[in-house]
Amino acid sequence: MGLPGPTPRFFFGNLIELFTHSRHSAACLADWTKEYGNIYGYFIGHTPVICVSDPDLLQEIFITKFSHFHSRRPLPLQRHDLRHLLASKDDEWKRQRSIIQPTFSSHKLKEMKTIINQCINELIEKLDQQKPNVEFDISYLLQRTSMNIILNCAFGINAHANEKLSETFFQRCLQVFEFNIFQTILTICSILLPELNFLWVTFFKYTNIFCLWLCDHIPFINRFIDTDPNTWLLYHVESIIKQRCLHGIERIDLLQSMIDATDVFQKISPSSKLSKYRLNLDELLNNIYLFMIGGY
Repeated sequence: MGLPGPTPRFFFGNLIELFTHSRHSAACLADWTKEYGNIYGYFIGHTPVICVSDPDLLQEIFITKFSHFHSRRPLPLQRHDLRHLLASKDDEWKRQRSIIQPTFSSHKLKEMKTIINQCINELIEKLDQQKPNVEFDISYLLQRTSMNIILNCAFGINAHANEKLSETFFQRCLQVFEFNIFQTILTICSILLPELNFLWVTFFKYTNIFCLWLCDHIPFINRFIDTDPNTWLLYHVESIIKQRCLHGIERIDLLQSMIDATDVFQKISPSSKLSKYRLNLDELLNNIYLFMIGGY
């Protein structure tokens, strides 16, 4: 690349150094920055990567020349047809952002203030119930409170009244961030051989769909097969959206704001005049799921 940087290995590039660092990959990049300077290059598989930590150059990249660097690099195992803010590129990203942005206006967020205060009050009550001078795991309570706020504000689900559903969503969100050997192997394959990404993504997608179908139709299979939490969450988020739309239920929450900006009964083609101003159902589903995981 004509830049300083660590010497890559055949086929793996510098991936092994990133994965086997004594602390974590971010610390590895920090060490390389100290050794090679504010601008250097390394390889992930055979894909070149430029690492920049020079403030002036970063300002030029993110602000002055944003039009040249606006799209994100696709994530490993990311489906090519995935349509949300993290996966979209160019004008598609700009269109979705302009439609979704009013959902997070100060007025919309203030409407959810009562819901958030209620969840925080429940947290305070649980903290008051703890025995004095006795250690307890506050991390679990904070995580549950975050999930309760998301379920209430995003989906209108009262976590206190739907304890079982709330706990299930909470456990599935935890699983999203847990180590999964099957997904890890396919992720490494996708990184090292991005040319075959369609194969890895297709195999991963339909394997998870099949496992989910088995668990739904043969209950005891749950003891032997772990379904992909992302597939499970998307499936149940879609059912919540469809129930709300079919029954004409309207609430003051994030989901309702996004439904109002969505044509839920029609797949809008890219050539449609409405597509510039409205989301379609797939975009709604993927973005609301993204906000749920990101918020958690």
